[in-house]
Amino acid sequence: MFDNGSIYGLLLWGTAIIMLPASGSALDFTSIDFPGARATVANGINSHGDVVGEYVDSQFHSHGFLLRGGEFSTIEYPGASFTSAKGINTGGDVVGWYQMGTGPLFGFLLRSGTYHSISGPNRTGALANGINDSGEIVGGYSDSRGSHGFLLRGGAYANFDFPANYESLPDTDALGISLQGSVVGDYLPFLAANGFLLRAGKFTSLQAPFSNLTLGTPQTNAFGVNGQGEIAGTFFDSIGQHNHGFLLNGGVFSVIDYPGTTSGTVVHGINDHGDMVGGYGCAVTCMAHGFIARQ
Repeated sequence: MFDNGSIYGLLLWGTAIIMLPASGSALDFTSIDFPGARATVANGINSHGDVVGEYVDSQFHSHGFLLRGGEFSTIEYPGASFTSAKGINTGGDVVGWYQMGTGPLFGFLLRSGTYHSISGPNRTGALANGINDSGEIVGGYSDSRGSHGFLLRGGAYANFDFPANYESLPDTDALGISLQGSVVGDYLPFLAANGFLLRAGKFTSLQAPFSNLTLGTPQTNAFGVNGQGEIAGTFFDSIGQHNHGFLLNGGVFSVIDYPGTTSGTVVHGINDHGDMVGGYGCAVTCMAHGFIARQ
């Protein structure tokens, strides 16, 4: 299915850049805060507008959440010390991560009220990051060779690495998947991450062209892709040292920043209507407040 020997393109030089207005006709932002939480971030949104994410409670414990019809509910893998919800499909299936005590991270699938653990191809731990309406799940896992992306379909794993021959150890993570099976994520060349698109077995490297590459190690993470081929994610600039969201549509990168914030914005998910979710109001992790941005 995956062609690791394919030629991959670089979407960087000569790519068009536009700035989306912070609100109004282009994007309408709504802030999200789990009631009583110290911090909140939104990670995924489906076509019904249901949102999943993570919040930190008053005791600094992390939990997943679902926001549906204006009502919050907690997502907690049974017995876990840590839970984060990362993706949701139209059927309401949720994927994410959990941890027991101080052990390794495992993925999970929450379907019809039942939790299913996802242990990865080597059964020692995995990160489940995205799920499409066909029930295909993408994520990442590690072994002695490095970190790898995976696709889980019908109980069978297919693993893949971005074809970067200059790396001694592969470092690839799959973060989102569309209904058509296009996968986005990131890989680590040298010191900073690049995003990627994997479509029809061919890889394309993605790097947001907003930073002066001589001033640091800017990074690009592609978190979500929808059925129209729009890709949403986050980049870290090398000038202001801040996170910003981006939308890539038809070869055009658009910068997305929550209105009025100067502390950073991340975009973590996009649905088939072009609605996006993420976090804002912090320098690095952007787990201060979540948001929904509707087009």
